Amino acid sequence: MALENLILSVIVATLLAIVYALRVLIRLEMRIARIDFHIERLAESIMREEKKIEAEETAIERKLFGAKKTTATKSVAKKRTATKSSAKRKKMATKKKATKKAVAKAPAKKPAKKK
Repeated sequence: MALENLILSVIVATLLAIVYALRVLIRLEMRIARIDFHIERLAESIMREEKKIEAEETAIERKLFGAKKTTATKSVAKKRTATKSSAKRKKMATKKKATKKAVAKAPAKKPAKKK
């Protein structure tokens, strides 16, 4: 009979350990869900701020350029700036090439005669 009680107590202890582990998992799941909810709220507030910043940016652009900028013109403006930066790189590359050629073609100066 003592052996049966020992086996029964081991089974009950194992079941209690499983219940406790499930309880911990449920608490962790609830904590993760709460964190996820807060992250979503934070992302929404960031999106609101981004929209405000974009509205201010368009207002400033309207004041500077006088034309109303739409999303299509914004993407064109971004492409223009990208094109300008690549054009600047090309200019710098051509300037470097031109200066190297000019230096290579320039006649070497003779040292001045001493009196």
